[in-house]
Amino acid sequence: MKKTYQRILPKREAILAALTLMCLHAAMAALTIPGLYNTGVNDNGAVLPVGSTDSHYGLTGPLTTPYVLPHNSAWVTAPAGSAWIGPNSTSNPSHGDPAGYYSYQLKLTLDLTGFDLSTLQIGGYWASDNSCEIYLNGASTGFHNYQYGQYGFTQLEPFLLESGFRPGINTLEFLVLNLYEWPGGMGDSPSGLLVTRLTAANDGSLGLGPDGVVVPEPSTFIGGALLAIPFGLQAFRRVRKPR
Repeated sequence: MKKTYQRILPKREAILAALTLMCLHAAMAALTIPGLYNTGVNDNGAVLPVGSTDSHYGLTGPLTTPYVLPHNSAWVTAPAGSAWIGPNSTSNPSHGDPAGYYSYQLKLTLDLTGFDLSTLQIGGYWASDNSCEIYLNGASTGFHNYQYGQYGFTQLEPFLLESGFRPGINTLEFLVLNLYEWPGGMGDSPSGLLVTRLTAANDGSLGLGPDGVVVPEPSTFIGGALLAIPFGLQAFRRVRKPR
């Protein structure tokens, strides 16, 4: 079995080296952008209790304070590390909010000593009640969920920003239209915004494909890769085991 062992060993080393490189690449891909937060979380990224104020997102419109909302069964479920927010401090998932435009603003700080703005990427997912368009520094990014009309809350939509950044403070805006036509005319209806899985990279590692934004998740990926190594080694041990 010595001959078999010598033939397999380089392959094992190559696999371990490849896993290590992939882990390092994933770790380096993610950037920490000051101010980049999912909706409904505190400074440490933990989800806030229902009714809490989301201090990371500014809000202008018919109502002007963003609160963490209870889950509405008609809305897509918020992934871990995020929560729906809206202009109503209520425990009623079927609450009503005045019709109109609600502008949620997230302030990001981009320091030229820490970021290459020409290669910076910020991606994530969002849903809204009702429709929403995303702006960066006052300019439309071209990302919207108007195609769903009044039902922008039933699925997560991906977005990827690769230009329009500037040194200093940048404003990422989600402009939500709350407009629902009841049988008897226009009326109040639930409104909210969900922004989740926000990720930034400075090495071109993010991509917008047919299945959505390809976002590296370093902790998950590295953990999975490291967990795979013992299984790989075990497999080599089985090959080497004398018969």
